[in-house]
Amino acid sequence: MSNQDNTQSMMYAAGENYEYIKTIIENKIEIKKLELIDGSIPIVSSIIMIVFLGLLLLLFSQVILALLAHALYLLLGSWLYSLSIISLLLLVTMVIIYFFGNDLIQNKVHHKILNTLDIDTNEGV
Repeated sequence: MSNQDNTQSMMYAAGENYEYIKTIIENKIEIKKLELIDGSIPIVSSIIMIVFLGLLLLLFSQVILALLAHALYLLLGSWLYSLSIISLLLLVTMVIIYFFGNDLIQNKVHHKILNTLDIDTNEGV
């Protein structure tokens, strides 16, 4: 076998190995993409469900507030007093959420996301 044939076969083998490595890397990238999509589906569906339930809760709370305003009007005989009482209740609720919202909401969301991602929340403790 001549030196030129040997060089050609080495070049052919190097090109073939390059194509194999390129295919393996592309396949690994595709696998990682699929794993990422598979892992994000529960998170996205949870977000959609939370938004949907939040909208329903908003509509429900508006109906409840309207009924409460009407009931207070019937009890007190004044729309001004009934709407003032409801406004005061909403203000107190907003203050409570402002001061305790971090403990009530953020920590629960944080733990929910970590549990969804299967991350141990007791690491580092």
